Amino acid sequence: MVPPDSSVPNPRNKLLAALPPGSLSRIWPELRPVELSLRASLHEPNVPITAVYFPESGYMSMVARMQDGEAAEVGLVGHEGLVGLPVLLGDDHSDIEALVQCPGLAL
Repeated sequence: MVPPDSSVPNPRNKLLAALPPGSLSRIWPELRPVELSLRASLHEPNVPITAVYFPESGYMSMVARMQDGEAAEVGLVGHEGLVGLPVLLGDDHSDIEALVQCPGLAL
């Protein structure tokens, strides 16, 4: 039996884990672990997004603010996704706030 190669990352995030090994190895050095604290805002509406988060544990609520000041949860992101999608689509702003609902770790 061949022992696992310790140089090959083994992320818990499903998006990162689905990448071909060569692609993952290229971006892995750019990823840093970040503790996600309860109620922390990862990005706010109409404020430049400075980082993309790949949750390894915990989950985030995507919250839309209404004109009357009320808020509505419009999505959840956990270890199967990412926070900061507009950056990958060529934008640096979002109309939605990303709020940590369950503490954990992200890359």
